Amino acid sequence: MIDENGDCIDNTTNVVYKVFQNVWTSKNNMRAFEIILYLTFSDMYRFYRSYSALFY
Repeated sequence: MIDENGDCIDNTTNVVYKVFQNVWTSKNNMRAFEIILYLTFSDMYRFYRSYSALFY
């Protein structure tokens, strides 16, 4: 949940929300977002390749 001040109420997602908020409002926000997406999906792709190699 997010209150009227834009702060996240739920403690479990508070840190992630703050980091995301800082990245999103930074000067190079889209570039940082692209880098995060690239790193995340490249790790997922490598995991998928190594995982599927066990069965094929």
